[in-house]
Amino acid sequence: MAVKLLLSVSALLASFFIVTSAARINNGMTLVRRQATITSEGSFGYNDDRGPVNWANLNPEQNRQCSHGRNQSPINVVPGSGSVTAVPPRDRPTFDYQPMDSAVFSNVGDTIKAFVKGSIEFDGAKWNLDQFHVHVPSEHRLSEEHYPMEVHFVHTRAEQTSGGPNVLVLGMFFQMAQDADLFPMFRRTLGRAEEIASAGQSIRTERLNFEPFTERFRNNAVYRYGGSFTTPPCTEGVLWLVSGATIQLDVRTYNAVKRVVKFNSRHTQNQPRQENQIDLAANLFCPA
Repeated sequence: MAVKLLLSVSALLASFFIVTSAARINNGMTLVRRQATITSEGSFGYNDDRGPVNWANLNPEQNRQCSHGRNQSPINVVPGSGSVTAVPPRDRPTFDYQPMDSAVFSNVGDTIKAFVKGSIEFDGAKWNLDQFHVHVPSEHRLSEEHYPMEVHFVHTRAEQTSGGPNVLVLGMFFQMAQDADLFPMFRRTLGRAEEIASAGQSIRTERLNFEPFTERFRNNAVYRYGGSFTTPPCTEGVLWLVSGATIQLDVRTYNAVKRVVKFNSRHTQNQPRQENQIDLAANLFCPA
């Protein structure tokens, strides 16, 4: 039953793409004729032939894992499933996010991003914080539920290893609340989204204090799994830590972010180690 459902979903996905993008399946591998080369962070998109289903064809060599990788993100985070494990409280990240006098907050085309500094200790390694950004709506789902927005804090391993993982991402959901008390850190970044409405624009924020976020992350359920970047080149070997907690989000801030970002959420991928959805759809329509 599960396999049939998976194939049905894959068939629906493939059919939608074929209709909307005039696609042609070629030996179960290439879904469209038109190809383009990714030249910048903003050269992919979320609509038409620049959207997630066609990311691999924008640069077949660089983006191959987008359509063939078996550990792709985002996923439906199901606590207790074989691919997702809960992190015991004693093993959750130890944060060293010191307050910053200011940070650069930029519109990079596919999202809005704050370039920040800090580090965490996790799994016996140190991970340096590079930036945080948002996706509208959420990319991950938690027990099938999606949220209005999701923030990703991206870290790189201080001492790179050949076996990886060398990238760790913390994810947390935003939930709408009538009387939301948005963390000051996000009010001073996301709350100013309309000041960077166009790609390439940047501003400097006021002082950022990470403590409300780190406290929320430390004191609530955390789920881990091995996945990928959710944007091209969809590189795998990314360690994901997704929080079971949410951040209250007020309507004004949400609408401000949505007007700028609009939509930047990759569709839910199969569970880790399962066949890639694009491969499944291609094989269904053109079996080997």
